[in-house]
Amino acid sequence: MNKLSCPICNSENFILNLRCFNCGSLIRENFRTINLGEVLKDLVFNLNFGIKRILYSERKNYVSLLLVLLSIKLTLFTFYSSSILDQSLEISINNLLLIVISFWIAVILFISLVFKIIIGKIIGQKFSYKNFISIIAYSFLYYSIFGFFLFLLEIMLFGSYFFSNNPSIFQINFYKALAVISLELILILYSIYLLINFLIFILQSKILSILFTAAFLFLIYFGNKTLLKIIGI
Repeated sequence: MNKLSCPICNSENFILNLRCFNCGSLIRENFRTINLGEVLKDLVFNLNFGIKRILYSERKNYVSLLLVLLSIKLTLFTFYSSSILDQSLEISINNLLLIVISFWIAVILFISLVFKIIIGKIIGQKFSYKNFISIIAYSFLYYSIFGFFLFLLEIMLFGSYFFSNNPSIFQINFYKALAVISLELILILYSIYLLINFLIFILQSKILSILFTAAFLFLIYFGNKTLLKIIGI
C-alpha cells in the first residue's frame, strides 16, 4: 500500500489521507479544485504530479462531464463496431443513442463501485467511490475529449459511412481510414497507460494494477457484447 509518513509523529498513513490519523497534522498537499488545462498538461509531462492533483483535490470537478463524454465515445465505438447503419432496427437512432449512452454510464458507475469495494479490501482502507470514478474519468480524459474532436474529423472524412460496412471506410480511403483508426488506438493505449499508473499510485503493485486494468477492459468488452444482444444486433 502507498503510505505517507507524518512529519510530526512519524505514523504511517494511507496516501490519500489529508491529516495524520494519529496526531491530526497535515501530511500532504491539498488542492481545492481541478484545473482541466493544467491536468491535461500534467498527465503528459508530469504524470505523478497530475495524478496527485486529481486524487488530492477536494472537489472532483469535471468528473460528471468526463463521464458523459466517455459514455458518448463508448456509444460511438458500439455503433462503429456493429456497423449500426447496416442493421435492421425497430427503434430510431436518436432513441437508441440515448439508451446506449445511459447504458454505458450505468456500466461505468457499476464497475467503479465493484472495483472501489475490492480495492478497499485489498488496501485495508476506506477508498471513496468518487475517487475511483475520478480515476476512470481522468484516465480516459484524452480519449473522451480529443476522441470527440477526432470523431468530428471522421464524420467530415467519411460521413455516415463511418457507421457502415457497405462500403467500409477502408474501401472509401484506406490511408485516411488507417490514420484515424491509428489515432483512436493511440488515445486508447495512452488511456490504458494512465489507468495503470493511477492504480499503481494507490496499490503500489504493477501486477495488481495491470490485472485491474485488464479486468476493466474485459468488463467493457463484455458490456458491449451484452448491449448488442439487448438491442438485437
